[in-house]
Amino acid sequence: MKRLSAFASGRLIVTLSGKGDTDEEKAADIEARSAELFADEENIISSYNGVFLIQYDSAEAAKEACERYSTLADIAEPDIGLAISDDEEVESEDTEPEPEYIETDTVMTEEDNPLTVLNDMISDDSETEPESDSAEDPRYDIALIDTGAPENDSVIKAVSMIGDSVEDDNGHAARMLDYILTENSNATVLSIKALDSSGKGDISAVYAAMEYAISQNVRIINLSLSAYATTENSVLAEAVKEAKEAGIIVIGAAGNYSSNAMYYVPGNIEGVLTAGSVSNDGTLIEMSNYGECVDYYIVSSSTSEAAARLSGWLSSHDISEILTDVGAVTDGLIYTAIQEGGQN
Repeated sequence: MKRLSAFASGRLIVTLSGKGDTDEEKAADIEARSAELFADEENIISSYNGVFLIQYDSAEAAKEACERYSTLADIAEPDIGLAISDDEEVESEDTEPEPEYIETDTVMTEEDNPLTVLNDMISDDSETEPESDSAEDPRYDIALIDTGAPENDSVIKAVSMIGDSVEDDNGHAARMLDYILTENSNATVLSIKALDSSGKGDISAVYAAMEYAISQNVRIINLSLSAYATTENSVLAEAVKEAKEAGIIVIGAAGNYSSNAMYYVPGNIEGVLTAGSVSNDGTLIEMSNYGECVDYYIVSSSTSEAAARLSGWLSSHDISEILTDVGAVTDGLIYTAIQEGGQN
């Protein structure tokens, strides 16, 4: 049973999958299922491809609805907050940490929510942009889902899921872009703003950003952010699965909680390349998460930086070039295991 604090936003994300052999048949099945499931629901503010965003007036109402929908829908979960994975050192824990949900101040409406923005963007793009390139020839190297768009010639396009401004009013995205370009100065970047000036955002905004990145046929999606995991089968996991099926690499920060990455998204999601942080000699830095979920350990000062550097490196290299021998380091940057003194 999820804690009431997980429902602080008063908002749910509920998903329905459609049955059928064609997209049209699946869409029709979703429409029929949703009409029955939500017959008495007055709080839906938006939907996208079977994902429904529902805003209630209290955490209690959202929790009650989640318990009801969890047995009827494919996924029903609270729209929790996420935050940048930077400078958030806490005391080391080897056991499952107490849930600490990130609260945001977002109150969404039918006109102002990430799924409505996503629908509008995709509709506008279909009218103004040529059809996306093939997976072998992506339109952008990296989708940077973060706090906005730093001014840089490498940022080819910038959009926002959380308001009109695409600018980086936090500074985190600018740092992530610097790390990306340090590893590949020729990388082309699609900036998608999903986190606000405080470095926080909602699952729904990050989901919408990922869906937009998929629609734009990027090569890599960078997620230098983290949050306590509320469920194993989150809506983010569905977006990661969709990205993988489209041939897109998803890279996520392990998190800076000095804990096992299995307790945090996106690091614990199957299919994400999860980046932890180590010193030059391959020893885990004190605040980095660790564990079997972590695929690579990057020489860096935080797991946000680790994810960004790995994204930059992979935008100009093949993953098969990473050395896997014990103690080996690739380009002085990438380890596949923690050196003695760290936690495996």
